[in-house]
Amino acid sequence: MPSIIEGYAYDIFISYRQKDNKYDGWVTEFVDNLKRELEATFKEDLSIYFDENPHDGLLETHSVDKSLEGKLKCLIFIPVISQTYCDSKSFAWQQEFCVFNKLAKEDKFRRDLRLASGNVASRILPIKIHDLDPEDKTLLENEIGGVLRCLEFIYKSPGVNRPLRANEDHPHDNLNKTYYRDQINKVANAVKEIIAALKKQSQYPEEVSKQGFEVKPVQQKNLKTKIIAGILILFTLIVIGYLFIPELFNPSGQLEKSIAVLPFENWNSDDEYMHLGDAITDEIILQLQYINDFDRVLSRSSTMQFKENRPTIPEIAEKLGVNYIIEGSIQRQKDSVTIRVQVLRAKNEDHIWGEKYDRKWEDIFFIQDDIAKKVAKELRIVLTPLEIKRVEKKPTENLEAYNLYLLGRSYYNRHVKESIHQGIKYFNSAIQLDSTLAFAYVSLAQSYQFMVRYSWMPREEGQKKAKEAILKAIELDDSLGEAHAALGLIMIVFDLDIYGPEQEFQKAIKLSPNSAEVFSSYAQYLRWIGRYDQGLNIAKRATELDPLTTLTSAWPGILYLLAGRYDESIEYLKKYDLNFWGTNLYLAYNYYFKGMFSEAIFYADKTISLIGNISNDPSTSCCIGWVYAKSGEINKAREILTQAMVLNVHTSVDPVVIAAIYDGLGEYEKVFDWLLKAYEVRSGQIIYLKAYSDLYFKDISSDPRYIDLLKKIGFKVN
Repeated sequence: MPSIIEGYAYDIFISYRQKDNKYDGWVTEFVDNLKRELEATFKEDLSIYFDENPHDGLLETHSVDKSLEGKLKCLIFIPVISQTYCDSKSFAWQQEFCVFNKLAKEDKFRRDLRLASGNVASRILPIKIHDLDPEDKTLLENEIGGVLRCLEFIYKSPGVNRPLRANEDHPHDNLNKTYYRDQINKVANAVKEIIAALKKQSQYPEEVSKQGFEVKPVQQKNLKTKIIAGILILFTLIVIGYLFIPELFNPSGQLEKSIAVLPFENWNSDDEYMHLGDAITDEIILQLQYINDFDRVLSRSSTMQFKENRPTIPEIAEKLGVNYIIEGSIQRQKDSVTIRVQVLRAKNEDHIWGEKYDRKWEDIFFIQDDIAKKVAKELRIVLTPLEIKRVEKKPTENLEAYNLYLLGRSYYNRHVKESIHQGIKYFNSAIQLDSTLAFAYVSLAQSYQFMVRYSWMPREEGQKKAKEAILKAIELDDSLGEAHAALGLIMIVFDLDIYGPEQEFQKAIKLSPNSAEVFSSYAQYLRWIGRYDQGLNIAKRATELDPLTTLTSAWPGILYLLAGRYDESIEYLKKYDLNFWGTNLYLAYNYYFKGMFSEAIFYADKTISLIGNISNDPSTSCCIGWVYAKSGEINKAREILTQAMVLNVHTSVDPVVIAAIYDGLGEYEKVFDWLLKAYEVRSGQIIYLKAYSDLYFKDISSDPRYIDLLKKIGFKVN
């Protein structure tokens, strides 16, 4: 039976690999069902070319491709895309897919046509029966010159990737949640839309062509002049656009693969599971951060701003500076879990992909992996084998250990003394259940390093535990970027290894290119060793990844200050949270160095009011004492010094910050007494001395005793 449009051999050509039909006759079954669906969809009969045995009737002397040539003159080409179809050496690929793609581009209808709805569709209508390897997907998209859009007939469960069968119309365990009957219907409806567009173009070719490119005759008179004038106008528009509308010439604003995961809604009523919303958010962020092709994956600390008070998606995207948003919910009931997730194109809240997972709790790692891979797939990201390996790697087989680890992270992320202590307890409990849980060791090391640096734990205790934990983490999993960043900080804080950590930070960035924690740690390190310009670039990257966390967003302002770029530091800091003690502290420093003492005192007062009692933060209080002393408020400085000395009897106040107050008061002998004490006890802030020579200790930075102390610590001094 000929095609319904004159001049074509068939309406539909079915292309497939023979091996995909030999096992269970899937392609034959599909074609039979499609024929029945088309009969129920079209008034007229459609002709379908489907050859179950393409070599039957052909002798050895016959040319298969030449015999096929006329049959490819069809309206719609349906390739059955499988794990074996995308083989550049196969007959189906060479002589069917590629040949039709070329023929369709050259015939009167062209390959791509506009539908009645105004959308554009291809006459190649792929049916996908397997998830594809990245290289196969790339081969397909290179051939068609665009994104692969398929109707899927895939049955998926853990470890399973096979075609969906007709008798699986209620696939309770099919992760794709697709119904065979619905998919067949979608194919028929897609065919109907394409046929309708082809008929219209066949009957009214002039009208259809005007919808695309309307070509008007050009008079030959003055043609050259008009061409030159047109070129000049076009060039002018390009220059104006480049200068005043740079977004048009920088498609990254539209194409940048920047994404934020909003806090998942927690639908649990049981207190035991109340941490899971934050936990699943953290884990999905971590999975996405492994993928190098993402331009930015926002940190959890920025997205957590929207946990309670959530504006519209476009508003959130504007604040975070991202193009895509992930949101979802989680509910656990003993051994089962329900997770809903969707990806939105932020500007217009366009739905890109969504999924509902009703699974066993033991499948939680598979769910997290699947979400990361499907998000990457929808954003046209091809994962490398290493990235796939890292995304699919389970952190532990012990779900209770994993739950305790997640609880620990929920406490650690609060960054206050009591909550970090509580987090340490949970990390240790997780390790008792699974001694191979690398993430728990990393978090332990980070906790101990943090506690020592803020004088919340004796150095000897914290040093031993932090080093043991981080070395164990790297022994278990050398691919964790956060582990290498934590090791870098531990090397300089505890071992006074000043320049050795560089290689650890470089490795951390390579392994976790979207981790704000890695970039913040590296910026901190570069600050300590005095490489302010490089640190500024790294700090800006950390801010891009974590724009709404006040401490992270303050980093560039701190580095501008240390580099002596006071006006830039002030301008930068005033854009951020003026209710954060750190912002006010660094503004106070800047105004002092500019000689604007009343402004310095104003921001010093505000810092103290935000801290409250000196015991809440003795280090910052002592730093403000330096500002007071330098700005003429001697009594306020001595009051803080007295309180610090009393506090130091009962708890540890870092000797470096006590030395800072004495520097402000001009009592330099006492400055050196306290700095030597800091070196002797290896205080948490002794590694700040290189940077502090550009802050508190400028007046004594050329003193041989100060230079000698820097050399003892391990710094290179010119």
